[in-house]
Amino acid sequence: MKQVLNLNKRQKIIITTGLLTIGLISTQLVDFNLRFKFILALGILAYLLSLWALWEGINWTKAIVLMILPMAFTLAVASFYFLLPVRWLTRLPVAAIFGLTFYLLLLSQNVCNVASIRTIPLYRAASTPAFLFTLPLSA
Repeated sequence: MKQVLNLNKRQKIIITTGLLTIGLISTQLVDFNLRFKFILALGILAYLLSLWALWEGINWTKAIVLMILPMAFTLAVASFYFLLPVRWLTRLPVAAIFGLTFYLLLLSQNVCNVASIRTIPLYRAASTPAFLFTLPLSA
């Protein structure tokens, strides 16, 4: 039991990505009248799970700023995901791309988090993907 609670940061990021990808896929299974509430709950879940995955070295001010992008990215993808055709051949690749990009987003947010504590050379490399993830949100 103790081994389950002693997860490293990468394992937490993988668990968070998997749970949110399953949540994205399950938006199709929810009744249409409850779908927008479910998407909002998925965004809150993305915020909380991202906070759990990246918690080491975060104060409350940094937690608010760093977790906006994962939550907004999840809300943006989930807002159009249920509009795709009902075929699983269309939905599964989109969910897989979401999982991969959310994983990369959390890794870049982790680099930004660590770079605020100490100087690391990956900060410049991580700021580019973080910027690219904000472009679909501004459109």
